Amino acid sequence: MTTADLPQVMAIERASYATPWEEAAYRQALGSEQAYLDVVTFRGEIVGYSGMWHFVDTVHLGTIVSHPAARGKGIGELLLVNVIARATDLNAEHVTLEVRPSNHPARALYEKYHFSEVGYRKNYYRDKEDALLMTSPPLRNLDFQAMVRANFEAALARLAQHFGE
Repeated sequence: MTTADLPQVMAIERASYATPWEEAAYRQALGSEQAYLDVVTFRGEIVGYSGMWHFVDTVHLGTIVSHPAARGKGIGELLLVNVIARATDLNAEHVTLEVRPSNHPARALYEKYHFSEVGYRKNYYRDKEDALLMTSPPLRNLDFQAMVRANFEAALARLAQHFGE
């Protein structure tokens, strides 16, 4: 992600959330050495993006968003696998995240990748909804790595069906 991507990112934010992240938060993250923000494009348009922060031995996944018209096609899964791969490359031990209990599609994706609920944060979101705190299995676990590879291959096949390229 670059600052040139922010108009498209903010349009997707506003279409996706009642209380979107502020553009200033993205600008600040883009200037941080601990932050990694990525976009997925299709025919020159952003169809999804993610943001993660690396802290010592942990990666915190802050956001994964697919364009509303591209949901259910594997974009979020592609972004999650990218986060897991980058976290592994950074020698992180785990990926952690918060997710709304009401966000069933996101929870299903994280559970597919064997993230476990390890706690919650009361009134975490601006609208006072709690957040579930989830963490990945150890990233260097060979069974976890094999599962991620297998799921990634299936996700690529699904993307090819939807996007034809």
